[in-house]
This record gives sequence, structure tokens and C-alpha cells, in this order.
Amino acid sequence: MAKLLTCVMGFQNPAQIGPPWRKLQTQSGGSLQGDFERLAQLSFRRLIGGHGGLLEADATTVLKSSVERTFGGS
Repeated sequence: MAKLLTCVMGFQNPAQIGPPWRKLQTQSGGSLQGDFERLAQLSFRRLIGGHGGLLEADATTVLKSSVERTFGGS
């Protein structure tokens, strides 16, 4: 049941920026896109996100993909 629910809520990708969390954290009429794009410009190998497992390698590339998937790029 939990696995199905996480898929429905959008938590099926690595470095996922969860839709419910994003909605709660975004001010009315605002966007977190710029914040995540700035974060994705940093160079790092590993990432521990709020959801999902540890990304042990190439975390910057995975995060950039997640930002693109979430916000559609700039």
C-alpha cells in the first residue's frame, strides 16, 4: 500500500522534489525553481535528500535531471 501511495504522490524518481512538499513550501504565486537551479549549479558527488535513498555518485547530474523534470528548465 505504501509503495502505491508513494507512486501516486510522485516519489518514484531519484532526487525527487516531492509535489506535496513543494506545494507547502512555495509562497502563493511564487516558485522554488530558482532555488533548485542554484543548488544544481554546485558541484558535488553525493546527496542525501529528504526522500529516497543516498545518491552515492554523480548527484549533481541526477539533481539537474530532477530539476528539469520538475520545473521544465529555464
